[in-house]
Amino acid sequence: RRAGGAAPPPPPSRRAVVLEDLRSKGHVVANGGRYGGDYVCYEGHPDSCHSSETVRVVGEHERLEAADVAAYCRVQGNVSKRAVFAAVDPASRDVLYVGWAFDAQLSRDPLKRLERRFARKIQDDSKASVEAAAGDGLGPEDCARLTVAQLREALEARGLDATGLKAALQVRLYDALTAMDTS
Repeated sequence: RRAGGAAPPPPPSRRAVVLEDLRSKGHVVANGGRYGGDYVCYEGHPDSCHSSETVRVVGEHERLEAADVAAYCRVQGNVSKRAVFAAVDPASRDVLYVGWAFDAQLSRDPLKRLERRFARKIQDDSKASVEAAAGDGLGPEDCARLTVAQLREALEARGLDATGLKAALQVRLYDALTAMDTS
């Protein structure tokens, strides 16, 4: 007890320590609840710039599951923010930051690109109906409903490469069927 019988004030919470640290580094800090974090950080005034980071304060013994980290990072990437975890050393009150930045180049999944390309082509040519030289009666609109085995069979019948995942096979068969369209 202090002189006069007053108890010492409780130590500041982890969140308060992180907030103070972020502000001391020059960040303008706001509530990050809508982005799944504790704080969002701005390089300048929120009216003049986009927030660059979302900070989530984690406990000393908190276990972070890979799926939770991935989900948090994905959300931050979708809103163009850096995902940051902040931990406070209970003895020294120092803050350790670990962050991941969204990289648009790395997020371009080749299969997703193929799927989007295929979907656009199907949409553009949904009315097209071209019979293949193999005589199987397939048209471009049929590519989406075929199984992998059927796609491979149709590609092999045309002398085309029949290896790869379904999205790649669909695009390859669709390209072959629409290339034959002479109307």
